[in-house]
Amino acid sequence: MNNNKHIYCPVCNTDCKKIIKDDIELDECTICKAVWFDPGELSATFEEKINDINDRKLTELICQVCFERLYAYEKVAGKLKIRIHGCEKCRGFWIDRKNIDLMENR
Repeated sequence: MNNNKHIYCPVCNTDCKKIIKDDIELDECTICKAVWFDPGELSATFEEKINDINDRKLTELICQVCFERLYAYEKVAGKLKIRIHGCEKCRGFWIDRKNIDLMENR
């Protein structure tokens, strides 16, 4: 977790609050409930390896850690396909609530 930086939601442009999931501190948007995962937190939270299944696409969303544009990826976690946004510079991930719920309830 990046303790030195306050995270804002790149979609809602509002404050994120710190939440604890499986002893890992994450940042969750107070409006849309999407979550920012710093490097290593995504795999630590969901345990299984998440693999790329298609090419990335540059989006207009901005990373709230290093301010680079985020890429959209379609990933596979087991048999489940999810869409996430990732920063290639700081290696963080932004995942909306729908996709987090899919991963948690599979």
